[in-house]
Amino acid sequence: MRIPWLVPVQAGSFSFDVMVLHLKSGGDPPQADEVNALEQFIRQRQSAMAPRHLIVSGDWNIRPDQSTGRSRLRQMMVPVAGANLMRVLTVEEIRPALDQWEQLGSISFTSPVATLVPFSHFNATTLDTFLDHIAISRTLDDAFDHPIQVTLAGGTNDLRPGIRVVRPLIPEASYLNLTDHLPLVLTLRATSAPTPPPPTASLRIVAALPNPVTDDTQDEEVHLHNASAAAAPLAGWKIGDSGTSFWVLASADGTVQPGATVIVRRKGRPMSLNNTGGDAIVLVNPAGTTVDQKSYSGNAASGQLFNFN
Repeated sequence: MRIPWLVPVQAGSFSFDVMVLHLKSGGDPPQADEVNALEQFIRQRQSAMAPRHLIVSGDWNIRPDQSTGRSRLRQMMVPVAGANLMRVLTVEEIRPALDQWEQLGSISFTSPVATLVPFSHFNATTLDTFLDHIAISRTLDDAFDHPIQVTLAGGTNDLRPGIRVVRPLIPEASYLNLTDHLPLVLTLRATSAPTPPPPTASLRIVAALPNPVTDDTQDEEVHLHNASAAAAPLAGWKIGDSGTSFWVLASADGTVQPGATVIVRRKGRPMSLNNTGGDAIVLVNPAGTTVDQKSYSGNAASGQLFNFN
């Protein structure tokens, strides 16, 4: 009796259902009836207001090199308007894709077109050893990101998006003589609740020295205070004036610890603070947002430090 099993799985707060089935081989009756019943079940189930995650795995016995097989594989995708409710991994994720099978024509193990098909799809005598199919509901797309790993006869791996094909523990030739069911592992990524982001650093301009007693191009100063509980690396921050030039800060400018104040010196950078007529000073964070602006007026005497409230 080829009766599908439906098994609920619960892993913490992550729950889904696994259906395991064995369709009639070769496309002969009653395979069409089985596929029709499965399509109806998936369509009704996954179109519900609150569908459960669903994985369908097993021996589908559907060959994409046959037109009836391609039609039935598309049924298993369960089409809806502009999309599908399920993704058939072994055909859609391993080359050639389902639509490409119509152009492949006759396939033999030694033909040039056989190089398009991983060995796991067939052996030297028949195409019937297709990789067993897996369908996964679109609701699981965000938890499914592992590659297909096909271990080739020479021992190399062929990686593609999709599923993982486990390497048999016995030689390939012996394995394919024993069974046409290649072992598969579908890995889902279940993450815990996201870690809250660290507190955002809050830097403010608290003082400026536009006219140092030494070289202006090297020793002009802007004092920055960190009022937050998070350390603030200065790399990527910018200090500008009322014009369009900036001091673009780098890792060499250091980090402002919580509650601390640091002095940032010009060090030859292009922006200069006016010694006469006053100036505006802006502070821009690495995201490009201006987070503070201060200004001073009048003339800046040599060595005069402007403190801002």
